[in-house]
Amino acid sequence: MDAWPTLNEVVDAYSNDVFFEYHVFPLPYHQQAFILSKAASTVNYFGDSASSVFTYMDTTFANQAEIYNSATADMTYTEVVELVKGWATNGTGVTDEEYAIGMDSNTDEGHDLEMATRYMWKFATLHHINGTPLYSINGLEVMGLSTFAEWAYTLDPLIEAARLRKKAGRDL
Repeated sequence: MDAWPTLNEVVDAYSNDVFFEYHVFPLPYHQQAFILSKAASTVNYFGDSASSVFTYMDTTFANQAEIYNSATADMTYTEVVELVKGWATNGTGVTDEEYAIGMDSNTDEGHDLEMATRYMWKFATLHHINGTPLYSINGLEVMGLSTFAEWAYTLDPLIEAARLRKKAGRDL
């Protein structure tokens, strides 16, 4: 299942009513997942807008076959970082220099981004996340949200209930 396009559609439709938060979870059996996750943190840090990381993620998903374990089996860490650079700097406002700084754990920014990426893993494992995609609404894990219609079926009643509470003066 390719969840990213559906998530983009859901966010576009519901962003006025729902706060969406993404956590990137670099699965250990995807060899390059940590590099991709750290690059996402770098784009989020250096990018020129709030949507920069989504531009990066769109590019990453469009090119994900290039980063599969089989495609990168004979590549070094540095070669993979270089491959991802084009994705992280294309349309995000991140310069080649900023990308290099963010991906280098010997710089202050790179060290902080390295730690943030590691903390994403710790956050996920602490919250019993063991695969992707995994969704939760108000802290409750939800399953079966693979189409826009399934998201709408789930979100619409929650949004309507929140509107009714607010109208009645019982905003949470």
